[in-house]
This record gives sequence, structure tokens and C-alpha cells, in this order.
Amino acid sequence: MYGFNNMEHVMKKFAVIAMLLLFISGCNDMNNVVSGDFDKVKVEVTGGGDLPDSIKGTWGNEQLGWYFHIDNKGYMDKFIVNMGRTELVPGVKKITKLINDGKGVFVPGDCDVVYNPNDSWLMIVIKVDNFSLKQSGQEISGTIHHTFVGKVQNDGLTWIADEVNDSKYYVTAKGINNKLLESNDELGYREGIEFKKVIKSDRPLWESDYK
Repeated sequence: MYGFNNMEHVMKKFAVIAMLLLFISGCNDMNNVVSGDFDKVKVEVTGGGDLPDSIKGTWGNEQLGWYFHIDNKGYMDKFIVNMGRTELVPGVKKITKLINDGKGVFVPGDCDVVYNPNDSWLMIVIKVDNFSLKQSGQEISGTIHHTFVGKVQNDGLTWIADEVNDSKYYVTAKGINNKLLESNDELGYREGIEFKKVIKSDRPLWESDYK
């Protein structure tokens, strides 16, 4: 999966994967502290005008753990990032408690929504300027930067998008000090991801659903 070249690095790779799974499971049991300003969203419609109502609402892919919510004004006011399936608000810092006294910090940056009504192409750009997940003397940190672009289908409920992943992850653990995870080309680009418009969820999706 990652570009390590010898047996020692292969063993470290499996340790990193195990740590990622631990962090992800820990994020499901968390208390959240939110602070910051909501000023990081850009909405652009080719040719001008407002984002159509058909694009507003929640788009998601359950398998990959990505969800985006576009509010009634056309702004993406919240999203769920696949790293720990953590709900974030653009421009708003989030501190998360993990299991075993761990701590997660996410600082979302600029997030864009671009739509071309001429061919129904939608682009969503997600940026987390920095994040850190610390637990039991181990840490994963870095930046998250994903671009999803593709055509909204005629049914208005399906968006087929390609993904470009420009994220950078660094790992600190036993025998590893702030190591950049090198990925192959497949991990940086993925075609044909199917997002569905969430009309009604059979489980609580957003933190506000629990209130």
C-alpha cells in the first residue's frame, strides 16, 4: 500500500495501519469542543446565479466515509471527513477526545463548491489545513486535501465523481519520527465514486441529529 522498500519498513507499515484503525475506532467515542469562525467557504456557479435547489442537501458515500451538506443558501456548512469519520465545519477548529485519553485536533481550511449548470458538473474541494491525532505516544498528523468532481446524474440523486487526493500524512511512533507516508499513484486518484443524495437516513448522521 505504502512505498516502503525493505522488511523493516514493511513491519512499520503494518504498525501504522494498525494505529490508523485504532484512531478511527477511537473517533467514534468522542466529546467535541468547537471554536473559530465560519468564513472559509466559496460557492461558484458557472455563468452566475444561485446554486439550484437540486444540488442542496446532503451528498454521501457510506463506504468511503465522506458526507457533504450544502445548506439552503448554497454554502457547504458542514462535512464528514473520512479520517475517523469526523464531522467538521469549514474554518472552525475542532478538538476531539479519543479513547485511552487520546486527542484529535482538526483545523479545516478553504472548502469550495463549484457547479456548472450547462453540463451538471459539480466540484467539491475539501481542505483541512492541519490535523493531529495523538494516542498512547503515537501521532498521525498532516494536511487533508481532497477534490471531487463529476456529473450529477439525471435522476438528481446520484453524483459520479473522480477524486484527487493531495493529502499528506506524517507518523510518529516507536521507531518512526514524523515520517511522511509515501503513497503510490492509485491512492492519489480514484475514478467513478458514487455519491448519493441523502433524503432520509436510517441512523443519526450529523451531530445535531443526536440532540
